[in-house]
Amino acid sequence: GNAFTDVSNYENKNLLLELKSKIASRNEEDVFIFGGDHCTTSFVFDNLIDIKQRIGIIIFDAHLDKGDISDGYYNWNVLSCLENSIEKGMVIGVHHDYYQIPTPQKYTIYDDVEVFENRETILKEIDEYFQKFDLVYISLDVDVLNISDFPGVSFPMAGGLSLVNLVYFIRKIKEIKKFYKKNVIWDLVEYNPLIESKTSNISLQRILTEINTDNYLKK
Repeated sequence: GNAFTDVSNYENKNLLLELKSKIASRNEEDVFIFGGDHCTTSFVFDNLIDIKQRIGIIIFDAHLDKGDISDGYYNWNVLSCLENSIEKGMVIGVHHDYYQIPTPQKYTIYDDVEVFENRETILKEIDEYFQKFDLVYISLDVDVLNISDFPGVSFPMAGGLSLVNLVYFIRKIKEIKKFYKKNVIWDLVEYNPLIESKTSNISLQRILTEINTDNYLKK
């Protein structure tokens, strides 16, 4: 459904102001935003991020959300909504019939097989994002995962990344972020516990733990 497009109409204005201040501070502290469908990402860009910064976005998603934006923003048009806010983006793990959709401007697309085959190439591009941009935004749409690891999604697709694949990228992103002393905005979207929650909650806990700990960096 629709995300809120006007921050003044959002019920938790104090939280939004706090998040906006934290994002604007550009220290090395990450910001994590959880919940909703993928238009949560568009809402964050519309209301919380100063788009005068040079921004790169890395999206993990099964789908290319390249839809018409004339009727507001939805989970299926997030790439189009962000077009004017970002300098460059990549979508990692696509595994629907993306070949029928023209590659969205500004985005590099890696499907789930390419993730398996070209992991080092993708990591090099991620490293370049942290070198180049003032802000890197990481959006995790959980339907990027194989449904055996995360069945609690509304639009499941055959194939996808394993949970271990995703954790690997989260760890590498955190290592790169630490090296360049950059802060990251993360979001995690599209979890639908009404579809399934038992297995998905176990996987979700692992993802959240990986995002929120640096213990493995202290080896």
